[in-house]
Amino acid sequence: MEVELVKNRYEKGGRSIHAKVDINESQNIKNDRISIKHPELGIHPSQRYQIIGSKSNRLIRADGWITREIV
Repeated sequence: MEVELVKNRYEKGGRSIHAKVDINESQNIKNDRISIKHPELGIHPSQRYQIIGSKSNRLIRADGWITREIV
């Protein structure tokens, strides 16, 4: 079921916020460290400014999507 959901979101062209570079645990999330990419598996781009300034609670690898559980 989850694979089907991921495939459906990707095909629809949804986007989400991804890390542009590695973001370490307890590091602030800044605008220059994030980007908007496919697929829609993380936080929606419309909520970008709500997470800027938040601290990551674990390592986020470059190109990894950012979720509410991480910030």
